[in-house]
Amino acid sequence: MKMNYKPAAVIMTFLVWSLAGALFGGLFAALYGLLLLSELSPWLAVLLGTLIAAVTTTAFYSSMPLALAGSMAG
Repeated sequence: MKMNYKPAAVIMTFLVWSLAGALFGGLFAALYGLLLLSELSPWLAVLLGTLIAAVTTTAFYSSMPLALAGSMAG
């Protein structure tokens, strides 16, 4: 089986997934701590933190390849 990898596509995918993971992790940790401080039950804090972090990460994920390509070109 012939493997035909494109190094630029692999690097771009790696960068996008790593930035999306860092964004989700940071948002979730901050939101979870904030929601726990606001006297919510722990399961609800996890649920809301995950929901808000996932929606925000999804919005940024769709534009990350274009932003990375633009910043690398400039």
